[in-house]
Amino acid sequence: MRIRKNILNKIFIFFSILVTFLILIIISNITPGLKGSIDQELRILFKQSDKILNRSVKVSSVNLYNSLKFWSSNEKIYETLKIDVSYKNLKILRHERKKALEINYNLSRKKIPIQINYKNKSYKATARLKGGLSDHYGNNKQFSLMIKLKNNKAINGMSEFALTQHLTRQFPNNLLYSELLSSLGLSMPKYITYKIRLNGDDWGLMLAEEQYSNVYYELRNKNYSPTVKFTNEDNSDLRRILNSKFNSSINEKILKFLDYRLGKIENKIFNRNDFNDQKFSPILSYLKDIKYDLIKNNISNSELNLIFDMDKLSKAIILAFITGDYHALGYRNIRFYYNEDTKKLEPIPTDWGLVLRNLKNEEQLEDEILILVNCFKGCTYHGHIIYDKIMKNESFQKNFSTNLNIFLEEIKRNKKTFKSLCKFQNNCLRKLDFSLLENNLKSLKRNINYTKIFNKNYSNTSKPFLRQDVEIDESIRNKYFKVLNNAVYSRVFSDGKLKLINLTPYPIEIYSIELKKKNCPYKKNRKKYYNKCITIIDQNINLSVTDLEFFEYDLKKSLQNYESVTIYSKYQDFKFKSSKFDIENKSYLRSAKFKGTYYYKKIDS
Repeated sequence: MRIRKNILNKIFIFFSILVTFLILIIISNITPGLKGSIDQELRILFKQSDKILNRSVKVSSVNLYNSLKFWSSNEKIYETLKIDVSYKNLKILRHERKKALEINYNLSRKKIPIQINYKNKSYKATARLKGGLSDHYGNNKQFSLMIKLKNNKAINGMSEFALTQHLTRQFPNNLLYSELLSSLGLSMPKYITYKIRLNGDDWGLMLAEEQYSNVYYELRNKNYSPTVKFTNEDNSDLRRILNSKFNSSINEKILKFLDYRLGKIENKIFNRNDFNDQKFSPILSYLKDIKYDLIKNNISNSELNLIFDMDKLSKAIILAFITGDYHALGYRNIRFYYNEDTKKLEPIPTDWGLVLRNLKNEEQLEDEILILVNCFKGCTYHGHIIYDKIMKNESFQKNFSTNLNIFLEEIKRNKKTFKSLCKFQNNCLRKLDFSLLENNLKSLKRNINYTKIFNKNYSNTSKPFLRQDVEIDESIRNKYFKVLNNAVYSRVFSDGKLKLINLTPYPIEIYSIELKKKNCPYKKNRKKYYNKCITIIDQNINLSVTDLEFFEYDLKKSLQNYESVTIYSKYQDFKFKSSKFDIENKSYLRSAKFKGTYYYKKIDS
């Protein structure tokens, strides 16, 4: 009798909870703003990676039932990271989040100290708000963080990692594609799901994404060498801020006029301060040469296999072709690791999405390549002409043909990982159709003449956007001036020679140049710092508007004892933000020390 009573009590409690949640589902559908908050709290509570609430009450009820059923299991199978942040520093982090929400874009790089507790061990670390778009920081909990451990420590082999919601990282596809390419020899990041508690608050499940560090490459038996992204995203930042300020009402013609040169020739080096040693100086200069020569079409298609690892690049492009997902190949998302042994750039395509379409015919693939190369939809708003050139390289085509034959076995192995990742997670197994993936691969091998497709021309050869007669409202222009990160791009060399490019659509003037001495000790004393460490050169250098052509200038001064240059520029009376550049060794490609180091030599060096 007592046992029966206990069973009835449990059934009553279960159905009471279920009815309560069903009422919440109905209320949340009536009040959309409330829906997101309730859904996140449910995901946190039940340790789910996907949305529980849906417009359909039936679907929501099924998700809720499964979440309850898997609750106990999910509490057990994931390890916990406990993050402790002081009140003062958490306030700073929330303030940076508030600023991002105000302009609908995150520009913050402000780091705060934190402490992580994992398996009864404490780790000192830094954290900052991560991600440009609001899916990273839109909620009060589970906003994305970039974390870097101190004192050369690592957790599960990760000394630096990003914490994000699974939804933001297109779980599980992104993880599976990363593992697939990793098994094929690419240096892809690993992902680990943790239960997160921040200052004791339950933040549910979050995904730790490994970042590029000495530990990252050590685990892959590679030298720690620069990893580069072929854009600094200045153009994307500008567009998003202007669109947010003016409610997306700015004409596309005006945006193209303003951002045509931004983010196009600049590189971003991950963990740049790790490569201050002089031995990396020629590599960093070489990477700048490569990007500029690619943009200016100074490299023949036949030379590209001297620069890029075509075996690995062909594997990344095969995956894009069989999924129909090209997002990971965009300059914002693909990284290149410089392998000091092979002297080539190895691709690391990241942020694969949930796209998986049916590959039907050659025309469909041609249209997709056309969109990728010319960047018609979003991406960096600059064409990815590099792919048009790479596909015509003979070495790429041979590797592509060979690697098509090894993909099927790797896809089959990936299925086991898929089932493991999706265990106890709602809707997860529905997000990737392996049969469709395999059929697309077979279609690519049997039904599509990919050699013919590769040899077509996809680049839009129209003249660059250099018009000077675009009418722009003064409020838009003034906002553009204020948010512009860099009005100037420069290559500065140790012999005092400067190569300058005006990145704006207006003629500008450089009015001052600051030189910073090497190993300067007075950083905490501002007066001494400027007196002892900074040399100011007042210059009036006029830069006209060009199609990314360098203007050369000689300071007539050796810069051997300086480490960086800060350039101040203006348009009429408006002074832009300053731009800082490292000083390079001019002779890096011509000196005997580096002779033969690079297979590809800069054409105009």
